[in-house]
This record gives sequence, C-alpha cells and structure tokens, in this order.
Amino acid sequence: MRTCILAVCALGALGLAGCSDPSLTAPDGPVAPPTPAVDSVDEDGVDLTPASRPDGRDYRRMDVDQLRASIEQVTGGIVWTETRNGQTIDRLEELENTLGKPDYIQSTLEDTSPALLFQKFLGDAAANVCEELVTTEASKPRAERVFLVGVEANTRFEDDPEAVEANLRRQLLRFHGHDLPAGDAGLDRWVWLHRTTVESTGDAARAWRTVCIGLITHPDFYTY
Repeated sequence: MRTCILAVCALGALGLAGCSDPSLTAPDGPVAPPTPAVDSVDEDGVDLTPASRPDGRDYRRMDVDQLRASIEQVTGGIVWTETRNGQTIDRLEELENTLGKPDYIQSTLEDTSPALLFQKFLGDAAANVCEELVTTEASKPRAERVFLVGVEANTRFEDDPEAVEANLRRQLLRFHGHDLPAGDAGLDRWVWLHRTTVESTGDAARAWRTVCIGLITHPDFYTY
C-alpha cells in the first residue's frame, strides 16, 4: 500500500511539473524505477537488493475473543484463569485492553499486530492451560481426552514411537489444521521437541506440556 501511495504521489508530481513546462510530460508507457543510490552488490559480492515481497496483506493475529475461543476449543474447554481472594479471574478478559481490544473511548479498532507484549501473554496463557490440560487428562479415561489421545502422560517416544507420532499428527491437525501423513518431515521438529524435553528433564508429562505450549505459541495457531 505504501509503495502504491508513493507511486501515485510521484506520478502526480510529474504531471504537475509537466503543466508548467511542456518539456516535462509523463511518459506514455510504464515508468521505470529510479536508479538505486547505492550499488546493489557490496565489495564482498553480496546482493544488497531487497528481497521481493509477495503480493497480499500482512499476517494478522486473532483478536482477544477469537484467541480465547480457540484455546477453549483445542483444549476441550480450558481457559486461562487465576484464582485471587477466592475468585476465578479470566486473565484474557482482564488483559483485553492491554492486548489491543478497543475501549471505544480512546480507540475503536482492535490492534491485531503480533507484538511482543501479545507474545509474552500468549506464552503465559499457553503455560497455564497446558499444565491444566495434561494434568487433567492424565487421570481421564482415554475416550474423554482431546490431547493425550492414544498415549499416556508418561509415554515416551522410545516406548511407543508410532503412538507418539500418531498423536502429534492428530494435534497438529487439531491446533494448526495441518493433516500430515505418517513420516512427513513436518513432524520432525515436534518429535524432536518431545524427545529432547524428555532427555533433559526425564519427565514425559513435561514433554507433552511443552509440545502443547509450542502448538499454541506457534504462528500457525494464532495468525491468519
């Protein structure tokens, strides 16, 4: 958009100049881009030309209401809460103004840029709900689970690699909408995350919590 505005302004200025001087008229064909002020290749031979950006809009994140609903959906009803003085506080509701929700006094449009403050609170929310999710499902019958499906909280990759991979595929579909086939390279990072967490902590339940946090804080979950 900014490029388009600059182009229009440049052509407008060219047209105005042409009105006062007949020798300065806009060309009939496309206007060639100006010659760069600096060389496009540095002394080491590195190309300094900016990478081309594909057409389309920038990624936007979910608004606060969408984020709350999405977390509740993928976790089977768990939301980010905190107990204070005997009262349960919905943290996303408490932080909605901080996270860009308009108050219709000073602002009327919701800020949906994935800023650092949003990332920080998203990480806090993921840690909270994933802790509750894995703890709760560890004691639930398998038929009632949405996250530990076909595995237990203490299931390691070395114990049953097929079951762990199958559940990771299921959760990638649930959280990100990616339906990956068995053995797909897209699973490698998630298998690695699970295995390295187990290796460093000796705790498979913590590994599943880490996978859950990674799924929620990944851009494929909260951007569109």
